[in-house]
Amino acid sequence: CHFLSTLKIGELRYRVDHETHSMAVLWGFAEVTPTKVTIMAEVAEKAEDIDVERATAKVAEA
Repeated sequence: CHFLSTLKIGELRYRVDHETHSMAVLWGFAEVTPTKVTIMAEVAEKAEDIDVERATAKVAEA
């Protein structure tokens, strides 16, 4: 069974082995198959790489 969905702005959490990671995702698509998940996003940034001041300024501009 395959599943395809659009992604809005939000947090993407994923696991590698037993460790959970987070990313901010800005629009895209998710494809889910029985063996893998593929994310295609316009913008994706690791949580630890986000510049909070820059992000806050961008939200204020919007």
